[in-house]
Formats: sequence, C-alpha cells, structure tokens
Amino acid sequence: MPKRETAPRPVKTSVLVAHRLARRAAELQPGDSLPAERALLRELGVGRSTLREALRMLELQGVLTIKAGPGGGPIVAQPDHGPLADTLSVALQATDSTVGELIKARSFLEAALARLAATAADEEDLSLLRASVQDLRGFLGDEERFLEENLRFHAACAAAAHNHILALFHASLEQISDGHVMGVTYGPRDRKTIVRAHERILEGIAARDPDRAASAMGAHMDAFQAHVALRYPGLLERPIRWNLAPR
Repeated sequence: MPKRETAPRPVKTSVLVAHRLARRAAELQPGDSLPAERALLRELGVGRSTLREALRMLELQGVLTIKAGPGGGPIVAQPDHGPLADTLSVALQATDSTVGELIKARSFLEAALARLAATAADEEDLSLLRASVQDLRGFLGDEERFLEENLRFHAACAAAAHNHILALFHASLEQISDGHVMGVTYGPRDRKTIVRAHERILEGIAARDPDRAASAMGAHMDAFQAHVALRYPGLLERPIRWNLAPR
C-alpha cells in the first residue's frame, strides 16, 4: 500500500514574526533598540501574545534582551555560542553520546582550526597567542588562572583560523567538554606539559606550517584524552548531560 503523503505542518505565526525581527536586528548594532511593543503590534499586525512569544524566542537565542520599565523594550544583543551549546547538549543527551565521543570531535575540529590558523593568522593573532603562552608560564602556580588562560589560548587559536562558523562550533564544543566543568584538574607537572604543548602549537602556526600546527594540536588533545582516561576512570564513557554552564 503506497505511503500517504502528509501536508507540511504550518509554521507558527510567532516563529514567522521572530524570523522577521531577527532579520531586522541583524541590520542594527548591539545596544540599538527595536520599536516599542505598541509600535511593533501595529506594524506586524499580530496579537500581543504572539509578539511576546516571538520576543521570548529571540531572547533565548541571545538576539535580543528585553529592558523592563518605562522606555524599555527589545534591545539588540550580540549572540554568542551559548544557545548553540545548550541546543547541542540537549541533542547529545538525547542520543546518549559520551564524553569520549565529544572529546574526539573537539580534537578533530581543533586540529583543523590549527591547520587553518597556520595560513590565516595575522600579526595580531600571533601576538595574542604569544601573550597567552607567556601568561600560562606565569600562572603555573595558580591552577584557576592557568585553566582560564588555557581556554583563552584555544579560543585564540580558533579565532586565528578566521572562520566564524568553525569558531562558533569550537566554542560550543569547548563549553560542553571543558574539563574544569567536568571536575578535571591538573597538577604542577601536568601544567608544565600543557605549556610545552601550547608552545609547539604556536611554533607551528608562526612557522606557517599547517601540518606541524595540526599535528601539535592533535597530540595536545590526545594527551588531554589520555589524562582523563588515566585519572578519571569511566568519565570518557559517561553519557553527556545537559548542564547550563555559566557564561
């Protein structure tokens, strides 16, 4: 018996309104205001509940912030990777993806970004990477600041690739797989090893050698996975759970 075709589900009016407002917001700068609710109701020809639902969608996605009180209303924001990381976390949880799978995916992406950075990085990117490595050396005795700088180095490598889409996915994967959030710590010897790894990655990028940069980053991420497997038995096999990390 032939399969019956089903008609596509109609798109909710609030979703259409959200798309329209998102396009408008993209033409403005962060901090700019959209028209007040009363003006938007007249312009869009929808009910108050529909408009407010659309605005809530955009607020959750980081496109807008809603300023309360007199003179308030929708304010254009600067979206970041947070909503994507949350959505991805939910999807990974639903598929029983593991921490090990996530780290492998991040390793693959980070190596690709380092390869791109070796040809795309400009002098400003290289200065930021050099400064990060220097700061890491200075933070060897302060684990909290060391871990913060470690994240900044990886973010700087991603930015040096000059590919906004890959950098966005990198930031999302990094937020979900951040070892500090999972309770992973590093002793003094581990921190020295990380500094040397960052130095090798920087050397490959500065030498404009894509293979060298990618290999150094891949080895660094393999070492991270080995550290987790050795010190935290069972963590790599643990299913990913959606956690709202502070941003």
